[in-house]
Amino acid sequence: MYPVSAVAGTGLRGRLRIGTPVIRSIARLWTAEAGVRDLRRRLDEVARKFSLRAATGEEGPFRVSAGDLPSLLGPPPVHAPERRR
Repeated sequence: MYPVSAVAGTGLRGRLRIGTPVIRSIARLWTAEAGVRDLRRRLDEVARKFSLRAATGEEGPFRVSAGDLPSLLGPPPVHAPERRR
């Protein structure tokens, strides 16, 4: 499950899998606001990185796991103490 807009312009539709637990990890650790704008930005960033992999010849389908997130998005930013769980 992921927003279609995250992969619409990448040519990866049907070849990139981002599961609900990964989306929850991104929302919890990599976004600072309550809305979905920052979450969409992070998902777009992940989709662009896999699009680059596909463009350089790496075969799909691609599956994102929570363990991949630090290498894709960098370390989680430090938020207010009540955000850290």
